[in-house]
Amino acid sequence: ATVAGDVEVRSGAAVIRRELAPAGDETNLELLLERGPVSLVLSLNNRQRATQPLTIVRGLQLAEVTQAYQRLHATLSWEVRQGALTTARLALPDRFEVTSVTSAELARWVELPANESQPRRVELTFREPQTGTVLVHVLASQDRPFESDWQWPRLTPLDVATESSILGLLLEERLVATQLTSERLIPIDWQVLGDHLPETITQSAAGEPRLRPLVAYYAPSAEYQLKAQVELPAARLTTVSNQLW
Repeated sequence: ATVAGDVEVRSGAAVIRRELAPAGDETNLELLLERGPVSLVLSLNNRQRATQPLTIVRGLQLAEVTQAYQRLHATLSWEVRQGALTTARLALPDRFEVTSVTSAELARWVELPANESQPRRVELTFREPQTGTVLVHVLASQDRPFESDWQWPRLTPLDVATESSILGLLLEERLVATQLTSERLIPIDWQVLGDHLPETITQSAAGEPRLRPLVAYYAPSAEYQLKAQVELPAARLTTVSNQLW
């Protein structure tokens, strides 16, 4: 068999002979195959490896606002349409720190400071070059009281062709949000999120404040804004008196 590029057989057959053409543009393989259907796993074609990755990202992001802290829960899917993806980068929202990044394909992640040409970001390195779909879960938090002039904390994938997201805002029950304004967002029913909520939302720790879903939107691109005035209403004292005559 002749395969384009510098290729090795990972599994599925015994290799009797492997010969790379002098130009390095094809590999000649002589294989010992078993009877019946055979599934071969080959190493990544070096032509693909040399091609600049072209990826699109779809995501579900949930912002959790309480009196004591804010959290951002993100489930992001990188779809590799061309080439192979070895690393991915996310620009971080101001004053948020990444507390966890999980993925079946992840080897390691590191948070990097801003410099003259790059924003503060987290860089993900995968176990091997990815050519399909990669699912990543990110949790970031800000351990400080909420600000009344609230705006959506932007977690932005870098070096991608397009990005789209479902956004959901959850508010502590004792807080209220007024003057909610959005740009380039399409309102959707919160029920659309259904069973897609991450475990970081559905399995909150004991003693944490109760949350209520406020709004949900579809963001067809990365160019969006969501702002609100968040307040803690003043406590009210209700008294009842009984008089005997």
